[in-house]
Amino acid sequence: MGKVSSSNSQGVHVPKLRFPEFNETWELSRLSDISYYQTGKDIVPKSKYVSTENMLQNFAGMEPYKDEAIVSGIPFASGDVLIANIRPYLKKIWKANFAGCCNTDVLVLHSANINPDYLYYNIAREDFITHVMSGVKGSKMPRGDKTQILEYKVGVPTHKEQQKIASILSLLDNRIVKQRQLIEALKSYKRGALSKLFPKKGETMPEYR
Repeated sequence: MGKVSSSNSQGVHVPKLRFPEFNETWELSRLSDISYYQTGKDIVPKSKYVSTENMLQNFAGMEPYKDEAIVSGIPFASGDVLIANIRPYLKKIWKANFAGCCNTDVLVLHSANINPDYLYYNIAREDFITHVMSGVKGSKMPRGDKTQILEYKVGVPTHKEQQKIASILSLLDNRIVKQRQLIEALKSYKRGALSKLFPKKGETMPEYR
């Protein structure tokens, strides 16, 4: 990657760190220009249902329900960005990798004329959370203002540069997931080792010596 200035002579913002093969200017667009809220109603098995309860904090995704009961909600498609709109500071944002439904406390953003992955990485950021929190309503259970959320501004490069940026960030995400899985496997191994290397309650000898 190469460095460029933060803005060009026309004042169009570009990143300080950029792939050297790109030099086109970026457009500054409102979220409402590049995406829209999905609406409607559909029914799905609960394993395909998303709510604020099974979305994970700090952009960590979601944990599917095990229940297969039929539920109804707002439909979303694979690639849509889901945003938990209750207590936005918890940073519950997930890019769907399957089609399903969600409850009304979850906003569904569908990309329009922009790479879905690029849209997601612009949303799963501290800057976006700060923007949403600046317009929340309520104090005990703050809720984002749907109109104000769409005023968020996004720098939009060419589709080819969008794809390049999204690919790099996706690769990093995949590596993070693999590292987390490795850590969990090691934790499980350690728990098993501890139970066998020390005597159990009421015993004087460990299982392994």
